[in-house]
Amino acid sequence: MNGVTSWDTLAPDEQQRQRGVARRHLVISSLGLMLGLGIWMTWSVLVLWLPAVGFHLSTGELFGLTTVPAFTAALLRFMYALAASRLGARQMLQLSTLALILPALGISLVMGHPELPYIDILAVAALTGLGGACFSSVMISTSYQFPMAMQGRALGWTAGLGHLGIVMVQALLPWALMRPLLGYFSGPASSATHHMWMQNAGLIWLPGILLVLILAEIGLRDQVQSKVTRSVLRATFSRFDNFLLSWLYLGSLGSLIGFASVEALLTHTLFKNAHLSSTYLGPLAAVIAIPVGGYLSDRHQRGAPLAVLMFMLTMVAVGGLFVSLPVADLEGSLPLYVGCFLLLFTTTGIAQGATLQMMAKLSEEQSPGHGHETLSVLLGWGSAIATVGGFFIPGMLASSMAMFNGTELALFGFELFYASCLVIAWWFWRLRDLG
Repeated sequence: MNGVTSWDTLAPDEQQRQRGVARRHLVISSLGLMLGLGIWMTWSVLVLWLPAVGFHLSTGELFGLTTVPAFTAALLRFMYALAASRLGARQMLQLSTLALILPALGISLVMGHPELPYIDILAVAALTGLGGACFSSVMISTSYQFPMAMQGRALGWTAGLGHLGIVMVQALLPWALMRPLLGYFSGPASSATHHMWMQNAGLIWLPGILLVLILAEIGLRDQVQSKVTRSVLRATFSRFDNFLLSWLYLGSLGSLIGFASVEALLTHTLFKNAHLSSTYLGPLAAVIAIPVGGYLSDRHQRGAPLAVLMFMLTMVAVGGLFVSLPVADLEGSLPLYVGCFLLLFTTTGIAQGATLQMMAKLSEEQSPGHGHETLSVLLGWGSAIATVGGFFIPGMLASSMAMFNGTELALFGFELFYASCLVIAWWFWRLRDLG
């Protein structure tokens, strides 16, 4: 099977049935993705609390704990993508969800032993990359359920709902750490402070894992997708356009991953008295923006002009961060800082939806009638490349602060990067008229 080509040629009853199957698949798969991305981003919140419960880690080591999960996910995403093109949707979701038990239990065990060497804590943080890896497999399985003309909306909704897991972990995990949510199974309070249950950071995911496994068994068909062959891989990687689209995906999805993983720690470092309960608002803006970008691009069948506009606004947002930062005797502007981050998450979210539509259209252009196989490769490779943002952005910020006691150098590098994304999106729009 090469995926859905068009629903318009089907009889009304069959068309309605296919739409129902596709929507059910989107919802259940998005729940699994939400769970995976939530586990993946757990360390973006935990690093704020580790010093309070007896973990003696430097600022660089804390940034490292937010970085290594992205590195693991980047290594695994393309392998998950190839597996998704060969296994049934139900089997793939169940296998990737079962794997999440490892990081969930690992986090729970580590939180009770602050005396552990840093390398052991880093290894458990790396395990959470299994949650980030499932992004590519879920996106590919969903893409096979929808016609190529609806890929922007379908993939935009899947990515948007999946990234709701990041919002949930950043908004709710601090609250969950303060309560024995699982009763007896939560165990005693952390030894260093008697009103925190740090082990909850891992245990709270176990009921969700069980729920997704049950929903996948009941609601998904074990339908094998068309396999991505070596010839498809060679043809896809031989086209320079596909690498340019991966660069745009790095600029959109990669920005969401990187800044979501580090925003809370960065805010805490730069603005000592800042209240961190609102750091989830940026990822929440992206959750809303991604489906909007996909819908607008599908509606006009032109994602590139939208991407051009969004990367222009992203450069404005990064420029605003320059102005908002505390420098020397200046305290900086926290409201401007937060506003610029909200704009950055919104613009890169819309750009992500637009890039997904461009990937689908380019795939169909390169392989008429077999676009889903090419799109599978693009989604797998592109999402792996995009994950580089998860360790590149925190790494740049940490290095800039270590060498120059400020983030200005990193922000200047981000401006140059978004300028390159703007040029590439413009190239697709003006020279190729794609999107």
